[in-house]
Amino acid sequence: MEEQDLVHSWDVTPAEAIAIQKRLATAVVAEDRLGDVSYVAGVDVGWVRLWDGDEVVGALVRTRTDVNPVYVSTGHRISLETAVAYTLACTTRYKLPETTRQAHRLASGA
Repeated sequence: MEEQDLVHSWDVTPAEAIAIQKRLATAVVAEDRLGDVSYVAGVDVGWVRLWDGDEVVGALVRTRTDVNPVYVSTGHRISLETAVAYTLACTTRYKLPETTRQAHRLASGA
């Protein structure tokens, strides 16, 4: 089973499909965790690895103090550490990274 299957509900996102064709790096960021994975509670701004047994399947990332975390997993051609670093670097005023917020905005027609 792919890592993102344990953390997210899809096999390949549309962005990942394009990235695979174009040979670009992608990461998956979601607000909800799916699957039977465990995490360490009490994380401030920063991150911890998500585990499925003895396998790392993603990361729990708290982008701001006093907000629920987001869940990050590797997509294509990127390490988990780099995916988390990009997620934190792209987060400004809100919980979600700006790239994810803008994608949601475009998809919803807002």
